[in-house]
Amino acid sequence: MRPPRTALFRCLALLAAALHATAAAKEDPYVEGEVLVTFRADVPEASARTKMAGRKMRLAETYDRVGAARGKLHGMVRDKSRTTAALIAELKADPGVETAEPNYLRKVSFIRP
Repeated sequence: MRPPRTALFRCLALLAAALHATAAAKEDPYVEGEVLVTFRADVPEASARTKMAGRKMRLAETYDRVGAARGKLHGMVRDKSRTTAALIAELKADPGVETAEPNYLRKVSFIRP
């Protein structure tokens, strides 16, 4: 039989973990105003930049290693004056865009010693 203190400690630890998870869920899981975009294989970088400028968006970064491995331009579009949802809706309507998704925040939850 376990001492009551051990059971109490476990209950408190579970409660703390649940509260932490609830607080983390309330935070924005992505960076507002930033969208990760994959362009179709036939869209060169210069054309993508021109298209984004025409939509008053900015191709802030390109990910050349990912793009070279997949044969497509990958980048991040940034426009802090619009919501991420509005940016995604507009980008998905573009025939040159293959995918558009929020720039999700990732947090390390475990580090192997």
